[in-house]
Amino acid sequence: MKKFISVVLIVLVVIGGFFIHRNQTIKNNAKKAASAWAEAKGDTSIVKFDAIISKYPQSEFASFAERKRDSLMLEKDWQRTKAGDSLRGYLSFKEKHPSSPFAEIVDAKINTLQRAAAWQNALKKNTIPAYKAFISDYPASRQTAYAKKKIIDLEVDKVFAGQHGELPPPQKTAAGSSQNNRISIENQTDYTLTVRYSGLQSIKAVLKAHAKKSLTLPSGTFRVAASVDHPNVIPFAGSQNLSGGEYSSVFYISGL
Repeated sequence: MKKFISVVLIVLVVIGGFFIHRNQTIKNNAKKAASAWAEAKGDTSIVKFDAIISKYPQSEFASFAERKRDSLMLEKDWQRTKAGDSLRGYLSFKEKHPSSPFAEIVDAKINTLQRAAAWQNALKKNTIPAYKAFISDYPASRQTAYAKKKIIDLEVDKVFAGQHGELPPPQKTAAGSSQNNRISIENQTDYTLTVRYSGLQSIKAVLKAHAKKSLTLPSGTFRVAASVDHPNVIPFAGSQNLSGGEYSSVFYISGL
C-alpha cells in the first residue's frame, strides 16, 4: 500500500511539474510575441509579420500580425496596379481583392479602360455595325455623339458608292449673314423618307409620308443622301453648299 502511494505521489509530482513548465512556456511565448509585435507593428516589412504568425500561431498577436500583413499586401498590390494602369491589372486586382476599400475605384477604372478599348476597336473597324455596337454598350459615353456622326457619314458613303440619282441643290428662300442655315424638308412621297447630311456636322432626318421637318446646320459643304423605304426607288445623292440663310427641299417620286 505504501509503495502504491509513493508511485501515485511521484506521478502527481511529474504531472504537476509538466503543467508548471507548460504554463511557464506559454507565458514566455506570450511575452516574446508581445515584444515581437511591439517591435514590428510600425514596420512595413511583411517578413516580420509572417515571422510572428509562424512563431506564435496561438498568440493574440498572430491575428494582429495577419491583419497588418494583409493590409500591407493589399496596399502594395494597389500601388503596383495603379502604376501599371492596365485593364488586365485592374481585373486581376479585383479578382484577388473583390471587397477591398478600392473596389469602387477599380470598377470605375475597368469601365473606363474597357470603354476606351471598345472605342479604339470601333475606330479600327470603322463600320456601321461596330459603331452601333459601341453605342449600345456605352450609350452615355462622350464618344457616342461622334459614333452617331460616323454612322451617318458611312451611310452617306454607301449611297454615293452605289447606284443613285443626282440630287438637285435645295432652293434658297432667304439670304442671311448667320453661320447657321435653316433647311425645310417636305416629303411629298407615300413612303418614309430619310435624308442624311454628312459634313462638319452630320444629321439624319426621317420623315413619314407627306410630313415636313426643319433642320439647322452650320454653313459649309455637305454630302447629302436621300432615300425612301421602297425597293424600286433608287436613292439620290449630291453635294450642297450652305452659305447662310434659309433653304427648302421638296422630295417627290415620278414614274413609279
